[in-house]
Amino acid sequence: MRLILFLGMLLGGAALATWLADHPGTVSYNWLGERGTIDTTEAAALAAGASLGLLIVAEIVRSLWRLPTLLRERQRKARKERGWDWLTKGLVAVGAGDGKAAEKAAGQALAKLPSAPAATFLAAQAAQMRGNRASAERYFSALTDDPDTRVLGLRGLAVEAQRAGDHAAALVHAESALAADPNATWAVEAAFAAMAATGEFAKALALLPRAGRAQGLANAAERRLRAVLLTAQALSGDDTSAREHALEAHNLAKDFVPAALAASALAAAQNQKRAETILEETYRRAPHPDLFRAALDLEPPGAEVRLKRAKTIAALAPSHVESAIGLARAALSAREPETARNALSDHIEDRPTQRVCIVMAELEALAPGDEGRVRHWLTRAVRAPKDPQWIADGVIAAAWAPISPVTGRLDAFEWQVPPTIGEPPVPSIDLDELIEPHEPEALPPGPSVPKTI
Repeated sequence: MRLILFLGMLLGGAALATWLADHPGTVSYNWLGERGTIDTTEAAALAAGASLGLLIVAEIVRSLWRLPTLLRERQRKARKERGWDWLTKGLVAVGAGDGKAAEKAAGQALAKLPSAPAATFLAAQAAQMRGNRASAERYFSALTDDPDTRVLGLRGLAVEAQRAGDHAAALVHAESALAADPNATWAVEAAFAAMAATGEFAKALALLPRAGRAQGLANAAERRLRAVLLTAQALSGDDTSAREHALEAHNLAKDFVPAALAASALAAAQNQKRAETILEETYRRAPHPDLFRAALDLEPPGAEVRLKRAKTIAALAPSHVESAIGLARAALSAREPETARNALSDHIEDRPTQRVCIVMAELEALAPGDEGRVRHWLTRAVRAPKDPQWIADGVIAAAWAPISPVTGRLDAFEWQVPPTIGEPPVPSIDLDELIEPHEPEALPPGPSVPKTI
């Protein structure tokens, strides 16, 4: 457009000059006491020169007037470029894990780009790397003020809350992010984890399908989590549908011991046969001492009756050590040492566990005056491999719980052998009590205070 305008003015001037040449005339002047005449061509040339001179003077004045503004704009541009350079250096430092360099670069970037969200985010990242939670939360909170970066800021706040173990705050931030962006995958996952950690199992169940899609869970894994949440609801004690929840959990995961225990306990009052079936279905798939004891506790008192029932349960997993221990204890209560010895015979040669050794000590204690054999088995128990226990994030608990007491992670407890640290404790057993008949241990009433490995 400028070229066209220039060419147009040039052609117009040429046309005017041609027209004046074809139509000559004179122009009279009287200026500063001088009089005279000039032809129209000269007058036009003088007018054009004067106009050009005025334009040049006007442009010089305009440039001088704008000079301070131009200098400020140039400084601002240079400052911005330096700010982006520091921002780049900071991002490289974050990627390299250099928290100190990232913090320095973030400070410089913020000083030169105070209104840039990228600089604020870099400062938050640097504060996280340096372990400065207060600064990180301040910068992430600043990001939530801008609609374009609100979800980013909420994610940072949720991460900080999770690191601090404040699951309630993490849930608030995740739900706020979902309100701002329902498709935020991280917010679905964070909200689900926080709901489970804070005991809001019903809300977690409702969100589970979306969380499963967000995490890419297979159907089996999602069914397992649903069973865990339903079992947690059944054990919460304030839900009138506890029985239905426990039964649904058992049907979803028939190898899940806590669901079977809860379902059988809640079903026993109405249908003892159904309770027995539940325990047997799970024991066949996942033999567990609590299942064995619960199945025996459904029987009426009487050592002989319980021994008969123990034989039936042990037959569901005849080669498993839990079947041997459960049957042996029932036989000891019924004063049938040979039955107990036969039950344990396959498990006492190749490194028997501590519980096997203790049961063998109880068995030997039935023989009067044979304390040497008792002490032999107690001595072996000191160095024997440990038996499985409920463990989550390095914490041992007497009973299963839906979430980890350390991290709040759902389905963290596993039935496994704890690691050996230092010398194992010597079993505390009274020899006088060993020779007395005893009933199998009752199921624990609930989780005890966990102990750290």
